[in-house]
Amino acid sequence: MAEAVNDSDEVVGMSLDSSGDYHAFLYDGSAMIDLNSLIPATSGWDLINADGINNAGDIVGYGDDDGLLEAFELTPGGTISGTGGNGGGSSSGSGGGSTGAAVPLPSALWAGMGVLMGLVGAKVARRSKCGMMNDE
Repeated sequence: MAEAVNDSDEVVGMSLDSSGDYHAFLYDGSAMIDLNSLIPATSGWDLINADGINNAGDIVGYGDDDGLLEAFELTPGGTISGTGGNGGGSSSGSGGGSTGAAVPLPSALWAGMGVLMGLVGAKVARRSKCGMMNDE
C-alpha cells in the first residue's frame, strides 16, 4: 500500500510479507526495499509503515520500538530516531547522518489503528462464523 511519493518519484508505504508481517518499504523506481534492511538489526526497531517522504529522502512512519508502537524518522544515511520506546535515542547505520527531532505519535494515528484493529477483528469473526456455517 503506497502512502506517499516525493518529487523524485520515491514511494513509501506498507507491505505484507509472505509470513503475514507488515513492513515499511521504499520503492526507488527500480526495486522495493524493506526499510528494516536499512537500519542496524540491534536498533530494537521493526518498521511497520512509512507514511511520508520528503525531497531530501527523510522518511517518517511508525513501527515497533522494543515492544512499543512509536513514530520514527529515518534519514538517507541510515539514522533512525523515534518518540521513545527504548529510551528515545537514535541508532546510526553504516552511512551515519544526523539525528532528527522526535515527534509524538499523533492521536489520530492511535484512533486509526483502533479502527483498523476493529475491522480486522470483525473480518476474523465473520470468517469464523462462515466456517461454522459451512460445517453444518
